[in-house]
Amino acid sequence: MLVKQSAVLCRRLGPLCRTFASWKDYELVAKRLDREFPAEDPRMVNAYRIRTLALELDDFIDDPRAVLKEKDAAGIVNHWKHIYDARLHATVYPEMAEDKESCQGESSSWEHDRISVEKDPSKQVADLANASTIRRAREVDRAMQKDRAHRIKN
Repeated sequence: MLVKQSAVLCRRLGPLCRTFASWKDYELVAKRLDREFPAEDPRMVNAYRIRTLALELDDFIDDPRAVLKEKDAAGIVNHWKHIYDARLHATVYPEMAEDKESCQGESSSWEHDRISVEKDPSKQVADLANASTIRRAREVDRAMQKDRAHRIKN
C-alpha cells in the first residue's frame, strides 16, 4: 500500500521524482538518455540500441525483462530527437538561447531538412550534428557584415 501511495505522490510531483521508469514514459526515458549519452545521435538509433542504452543506466527501467515495443521505441526516439535538436540549436545559437528569443524559424527549417533527408537520402543537407561548422559560418558572416558596415561608414 505504501509503495502504491508513494508512486501516486511521485507522479503528482513530476517525473523527476521517480527513480524508475517504464518504456511508456517516453519523455522521461528520452531526457535521461540525452543526459547520460550526449554523444548518441537519436536519428541513428534503433529499438535494440535504445534498450541497450537504457539498461546500462543502473536501476532506471522498472522491469528490464519487459519487451520494448516498436511503438514505444518510436515515441522515445521522437522525444529524444526534439531534445537533441533543441540542444544543438542552443549550441549553434547561444546568443539567442541566452536572450530567450524565439528561434522557431531556424528550428522548423532544421526539422524540415531532417525530414526531407529521411525521405530522400540522396539530398545533400548540412548535418545538424556538426554544430561547430555552423557556428564558424555564422561568425564569418558576422565579420563580413561588420567589415561591410565599416567600409560603408568610411
